[in-house]
Amino acid sequence: MQKYLLELRAQASTPAGGTGAVQEDNGGEHLRYSFVAGFSILILFSAFLLDTPGVIWAGLFRIIISTSVLLSDYIAIGGPGAALFNCGLMMLLCVVMARITKAKMNGPLLAAIFMVGGFALFGKNLFNASPILLGAYLSARYRKVALSTQTAVAFFSLAMGPLVSYLAFGLGWPLAASLPFALMAGCLAGFVLPPLSVRFMSFHHGYSLYNVGFTCGVLGMAMMAVLRALGMGSEVRANY
Repeated sequence: MQKYLLELRAQASTPAGGTGAVQEDNGGEHLRYSFVAGFSILILFSAFLLDTPGVIWAGLFRIIISTSVLLSDYIAIGGPGAALFNCGLMMLLCVVMARITKAKMNGPLLAAIFMVGGFALFGKNLFNASPILLGAYLSARYRKVALSTQTAVAFFSLAMGPLVSYLAFGLGWPLAASLPFALMAGCLAGFVLPPLSVRFMSFHHGYSLYNVGFTCGVLGMAMMAVLRALGMGSEVRANY
């Protein structure tokens, strides 16, 4: 992991399409992608063994509109079928995005995808992930770096997902005001996290396996401090 973080620092200035471009796919790479995609689809369809489609869609809607604050048990909120469907859907989304950006299916990317799947049971969903991923994409374009080098960091950055859901559904504002505010905040978080994660390496010199998580924690504390200063902070600790 330390080696990977050092590579990220070196790649931060790699132009898109330059020396950081991913090499041609090979049999092993295709096999790894197929395995992760197959596992994601298996989880996705296993949801229908637990609940009917109608129950799953209704539960998924409840998951999406939940505040998703820690801890938010999606099994309790939407039911086991909806929680598993959300898990498989998030993993499959990550696989598709990684494939589109031509990211190499290495250890950090595998860890990021499975971590997204795990936390999709109590915090991550399609709604709160979308603006963060968009922000990470815009960040890569703005800094003119290869998208393939930023994919894993973008997935790890989804740790900020609950912030988006809380701002959208936890402030008590009309949706016409809270939704744009939440989406902009999520996009901003996704935009600043990739470059910040590289800079924050100086705190631990690469000896933390959770560099992006550490960065998300610092950014989350800063954002929550601002919200509390504005009288919008949350004291909620659980949602199940």
